[in-house]
Amino acid sequence: MIPELMKCAMVLLFTQVVFLTGTFFISGQLLPSLMLGFYAYSTPLIRTVIAALLIFPVGNFMFAYAYAHFNPAWVTPMSTTAFVLISISFTVLLLGTRLSFWIVPATLMVVAGCTWVSILLEKK
Repeated sequence: MIPELMKCAMVLLFTQVVFLTGTFFISGQLLPSLMLGFYAYSTPLIRTVIAALLIFPVGNFMFAYAYAHFNPAWVTPMSTTAFVLISISFTVLLLGTRLSFWIVPATLMVVAGCTWVSILLEKK
């Protein structure tokens, strides 16, 4: 069971990385120093079309893969947990914000809540 949960967690973490990569690409905040020229000559609409065609389908495929190959009672709560963790990571790494002390207990509460939901969903 543990190896299966680890595989599911890795798939969902990768999925959330893909989704947030597309979101930050659209807003022009993904690697701004490297892609400055592209961002200067493109509009958010063009970046949205590019992300919709190239980035988001990968995330959608991985999300569907998770539901098809893992227990659905674990996929949704783990996806929520992965989204929170990846959002915090992207915000710190890409936007350079500092972590507040309060983010740790808040994140632990989200993880505990998602775990509780998973346990309740598994009971039939």
